[in-house]
Amino acid sequence: MFIETKTVLTEEEKQAVRGLERIVHQYDGTFRSAYLSNQFNVYPDMGAFYLGYEDDQLIGFIFIDADNPDEATLFVYVHPDYRQKRVASALIAQAKQQLEKYRIQSCLYKTEHAFLEKNTWLLDKFSIDDERELLMNAENQPGKPIENQDLEVKEATSQDIEEIALFQANVFDERLEEARRYAEESIKDPQIIQYIFRMKGQIVGSAAISYEELSNYFFGLAVRPENQNQGIGTAAISLMMTDLNQRNTLPFQLSVVKDNHRAIAVYEKNGFEIVSEILYLKN
Repeated sequence: MFIETKTVLTEEEKQAVRGLERIVHQYDGTFRSAYLSNQFNVYPDMGAFYLGYEDDQLIGFIFIDADNPDEATLFVYVHPDYRQKRVASALIAQAKQQLEKYRIQSCLYKTEHAFLEKNTWLLDKFSIDDERELLMNAENQPGKPIENQDLEVKEATSQDIEEIALFQANVFDERLEEARRYAEESIKDPQIIQYIFRMKGQIVGSAAISYEELSNYFFGLAVRPENQNQGIGTAAISLMMTDLNQRNTLPFQLSVVKDNHRAIAVYEKNGFEIVSEILYLKN
């Protein structure tokens, strides 16, 4: 097997990865796809993608998601016909060399409950991290009419970066420079829409949607704590769904912490359904 390390994927390589993912998802009964950009990684020059080839066929793939300097999450895909042949081991070994180079100490492996059910032997080598998420999907359709006429949901511009960064640093309890980097990258990326929510001119929430060829993926959704339980989240999602419906036909997708029952209820009000449980393995 030949392994190629990349910081950025070409369009041809992205299509090969998506093809491998489709085979893996169909075989394993899984759903979550890797984000094929390193733009949110702390170290932009770090090798983030590892492609394993047998002749000209892509048989294995790893993406390193390292948006903070202390911990990385790995997405690992291996073609069903090449499993138990040390393909994953070889890819992981190279990825770990890169993590060591950048002194990233902690490493988690993103997987799904359906995959673990078929591969229980992994539990002899790994333990399951406490963090669990639910993957939720919805059809692409306009959102429901909203009653909150004071709420404005619009696409953010570069002029909103500092305000969004200050807001997200507070609600997500993260460093301001990290929140600013996320806001800047989201706004400048042509395949991400950064939304900002306002009431009477004041920011009350924000969210971003990444859209490639697979889905409109919601992430970074937050409402100011003092404005929660006012229906703002439900209304904002509805307005974003309506806007996205006018832009493309891709389905909607998001992940939410499993025990965040309030958020799950908000998403269900907007037509989202649970399709998978996401787990993280560690060793």
